[in-house]
Amino acid sequence: MVWKAAFILFFGLLAISEAFFNPPKVQKANGLCPKTAPYAYYNGKYCCPVKREKVYTPQGLKCDGSVIQRDSLCCDDENRADKAVICPSGICDDFNGKCPQTAPYAYYNGQYCCPVKREKVYTPQGLKCDGSVIQRDSLCCDDENLSVKAVRCPSKSGFCDDF
Repeated sequence: MVWKAAFILFFGLLAISEAFFNPPKVQKANGLCPKTAPYAYYNGKYCCPVKREKVYTPQGLKCDGSVIQRDSLCCDDENRADKAVICPSGICDDFNGKCPQTAPYAYYNGQYCCPVKREKVYTPQGLKCDGSVIQRDSLCCDDENLSVKAVRCPSKSGFCDDF
């Protein structure tokens, strides 16, 4: 009887130490979330149509209504026509990538990334190039006198959000 308890204790400790010293690896994404639900959550297993968590108190910080992230557990898709979906390729990344740190501001509908948060003034484009704060729908980036220039979005989808 004592040897049985020792056996169970030994293998129980072995299993615990295995989990402690070899934590599970984050799974690499196989593809992208669809455009209708572009934000990966639940470790990439699901895709959400909005960039916001649902508030569900039992899940704590993973469902607190903040900006959705890959490790979030809840999607705020209530009262929306587009709903969260299972990742079509198994494990997904966001449909929209991120602009690089050297050019963190998305513009031209997310197809380009600008190093400064300011539009270039180019009168023929009107309000989309008037020298104001750069927005996702801006058409001009004020990078003329900078060593770092605007770049095309590096995401697989061809669309980026701000860094």
